[in-house]
Amino acid sequence: FSGANMLELIRGKRLVFVGDSINRNQWESMLCLLLGAVKDRSKVFEARGHRITKGKGKYKFILL
Repeated sequence: FSGANMLELIRGKRLVFVGDSINRNQWESMLCLLLGAVKDRSKVFEARGHRITKGKGKYKFILL
């Protein structure tokens, strides 16, 4: 898995996980993988108390 490639694929899009607690675990795993690929973590910010959105940088996407 390449977090950098995934960031390129979802640039400007929304990535939605729909389902139960298993999907919640997948969502958290995806978030960890993507955060590992972010070079400047000062550009990562929290929305509604959850670190889910990155903006104003090279990539911009919303993980719902």
